[in-house]
Amino acid sequence: MVARTLRRQLSLWGSDMLFNSFAQRRSDGRHYSGPAKSGSQTVAKRISAGILGLALLASIGAGAVVSDPAQANTPDATASATPGVAQTVESNEAPVMATTTEAAVESPLTATATVTPEEEIPQADDSEAAAAASAEAIVVETPKTPVRAAKEAPLAQLLAAPAVRLSCASGIVYTTDTSGVIRRVNTATGAQTTVDTIQASGQLLNGLALTKNANFAYAVGTQAIRGNRDPENVGDVTVYQYESSTGNTTALNGAQNVAITFQNFVMGGINPKTDIYYYGRVVGATLELYAFNTQSGTNIGKVGSFNVPADSRGTNRVNGDLVFSSEGIMYFVASAESTATDSNILMRVNQTLPTTAGNTALTASKITNLNINNQAKQFNGIAFDGGHLFLDTSAGELFKVDPSSGNVVTSRSNVLSAPVDMASCQYNNTLLVQKNIVDRVVSADQFIMKAAVGGTLIGTDGTTTGSTAGLQTADGTFGSSVPISGSVITISETGTVGTNLSNYSSTWSCTDQGGAAVGSGTGTSGSFTFPPQETSGVNVKCIFTNSPKSSQVTVTKTWVNAVTGDTAGFTANTATGTSVASTSGNVITANFYQGTMVNVAEVLGAANKGIYATTLKCTNAEGAPVTQGTLTGSFRLGASNVTCAYVNTNTPASIVVDKKWIVDGVAYDNGKQPSGISAALTLTGPGAAGATAQGWATARTGYFAGDNVSIAETMSIDPQMRCTLTKSALTLANGTTVSNTLPSNVVLAAGSNSYLVTNTVDCRTELTLLKFIDGSNGTKLSPSDFTLTATPSSGTALQVPGANTVTAANTKVVPAGTAYTLSESSPTQFAYQQLSLQRYTGVVNANGTLADPTAWVDAAATNVSVPRGHHEIYRFVNASVPAFTLPLTGGSGSSPYLLVGGGLLVLAVLAAAWVIARRVRSNRS
Repeated sequence: MVARTLRRQLSLWGSDMLFNSFAQRRSDGRHYSGPAKSGSQTVAKRISAGILGLALLASIGAGAVVSDPAQANTPDATASATPGVAQTVESNEAPVMATTTEAAVESPLTATATVTPEEEIPQADDSEAAAAASAEAIVVETPKTPVRAAKEAPLAQLLAAPAVRLSCASGIVYTTDTSGVIRRVNTATGAQTTVDTIQASGQLLNGLALTKNANFAYAVGTQAIRGNRDPENVGDVTVYQYESSTGNTTALNGAQNVAITFQNFVMGGINPKTDIYYYGRVVGATLELYAFNTQSGTNIGKVGSFNVPADSRGTNRVNGDLVFSSEGIMYFVASAESTATDSNILMRVNQTLPTTAGNTALTASKITNLNINNQAKQFNGIAFDGGHLFLDTSAGELFKVDPSSGNVVTSRSNVLSAPVDMASCQYNNTLLVQKNIVDRVVSADQFIMKAAVGGTLIGTDGTTTGSTAGLQTADGTFGSSVPISGSVITISETGTVGTNLSNYSSTWSCTDQGGAAVGSGTGTSGSFTFPPQETSGVNVKCIFTNSPKSSQVTVTKTWVNAVTGDTAGFTANTATGTSVASTSGNVITANFYQGTMVNVAEVLGAANKGIYATTLKCTNAEGAPVTQGTLTGSFRLGASNVTCAYVNTNTPASIVVDKKWIVDGVAYDNGKQPSGISAALTLTGPGAAGATAQGWATARTGYFAGDNVSIAETMSIDPQMRCTLTKSALTLANGTTVSNTLPSNVVLAAGSNSYLVTNTVDCRTELTLLKFIDGSNGTKLSPSDFTLTATPSSGTALQVPGANTVTAANTKVVPAGTAYTLSESSPTQFAYQQLSLQRYTGVVNANGTLADPTAWVDAAATNVSVPRGHHEIYRFVNASVPAFTLPLTGGSGSSPYLLVGGGLLVLAVLAAAWVIARRVRSNRS
């Protein structure tokens, strides 16, 4: 069995070396290239190794390697497990090609040699590569059924590696090459020591990652393996778990049905917060991320992707590696292998990585360029130690970089053995500079967060967006960097264009991941020393808190000559207030953020009676004008309080009232109306003044718009006039009726107000004719013997029977001012004396009797007229004709009277006969 084991070990070892040599030659140089050794040197070392193995076997003896027969040929219990479960391969066993369950095999000699930093790992020469190329192609299937090797033989146990192979101690990182050899690298000197090998069954490996306690290491096959299935363009990925305490490797199912591309899986890391192993590849400009749950040992599959921008020369950054901070934030180096100054960059994923399958769209932000002197370097692996970033290349270079600035601290050439990846279980420091916005003065205000060391900006800036308040956590809203412990960090904030930081009170505070204070202060910048390094990294979060400064705005109101009860409403942005005339004073007192655009406005009540001229003047505490206007004003509030004073001044008004008359249907201007008819005007005001006399058509001033004025008149009609006021109408100058009665209250408009009072008067004009008989000559005459007549110049004469008292029969309504000729006649009395025509000047009682029977005067003529509304009384005074009497003594006696009378009678008869004769003669002719 020893011989068989030895032969198998030597055969597999040789095949493995040839396979690795072939793999290195067929790679594109990005991950697998390494310095080739001379053929003679390589062959010599292999011969020496073989002889050494034979010597060891011979010295121990065949019996010393016999293992438990029961276990040597018995399949492990896991051999019959469900396909897809892990396959475990002892670390000291040579690679075993397995597609299905096979019996346990004996443990061979150790498959890797532990070398000192000065030793070199044997490399296949060109002849070996040619031999490998001509050999049958090696096909490695993704394990479907678990296969576990037999327990180690006693010899193998004696040659086993130390119980603990991996460590999180400071000063070391680990690398791996494509064949899975793990090497410990001293970060101070660059010296490396081989630790062990991840047995990958001939698969090329990458994506080395350590768990947070270094108990396990994980790696991934660089390509999905199709096997013998269709379609040909997809395959399965294998994840390899290496256990530090035992050195065992377990092959686990990774992502299934993954597209096979020319781009290999080139990076991997374990999130210490979730214990999920993430591995990725860059296809074009997209980094695809896949996940494996190390706790449950189950595949998650693809979880997300994000864009990795090309460098400034347009070269895609297709290589690199990823790590996680202790808070579970992914950082990665994207490498393009060009001479562009930004060929290699350190980036940060902005989101927490998904833990379930899917294709979540992620984003990443650049932290810094890696300033590698413009050399065309392509970095395969990264790891942190002591807060510094370490990077390796396929050419065996080791770089120590300040991750905050990207500057190289040290670089070493040809110290590493063709590494394709690097890992450690130390974590980088992180610094986040965030913004807490209590509120924005202006909704568009934005802030830029920065960090610097010695005046040089580090990491990436963050600029807030949107208008929400509170802690800003959206992508790109915070500054992010990876500082070195002991650095003096200066954090600062600035405003974007249009943002005035003087409107805010700013404070800042920094705490570590445990909540311990790191630094604090006031203002828009501050400095602190980054805390001492820890293997878990120090995560510092600095928060600038901005609270808008406030100033007070007071709005005052002053009414001038206002109408009591008029109202006004006020606004100052969202603050409101009201005022009722004639009360003046403050109507709004409100605080606003400094820098706020304040809009003040006044709205006068729709039912106001006054017409107000409005002035607005806003001044600061020093009395300097801020804005002025009428009803509205705007200003940006500064550090000073502002008072906005509104003054509403009522518009002056005046009133004039004119007078018209309509008497018996005839219109008259005031002063031209019939005599005995008049009216006196009174007006109230201005102000609180009561009613006082005012001339008609004469303006009264001193009023203001909205004032109430009472218009009244005192009507006067001569008591002797039979006139009645039937209507009083108050109208505006344009004829609009205001009131049909007086007194009337009116509200004045601004300016002149003109009104007209029109009085309608109806009058009764009468003429009475009386007959008075003077009885001094006897009483042969009676008033009823006469007919009295009033004859107008045109029209029908008025006749009334003679009477000595006023009655309805002898009283007639006559047109005012119409001229009448008065006459009398008597059909029964041929002889009477007409003594006089008289006019009554006294008062007529209500019952028609004369108050003063003696108030008679002689009329000037028989032609008379009656003034409007008057009752004129005229009377004819008559007496009987006196009888002839003869003298009783002396004189001529009666004879002369008889002779004369007889003569006159004869002449009368003759005259009558002559008249009759002429009429007869005239008729005959």
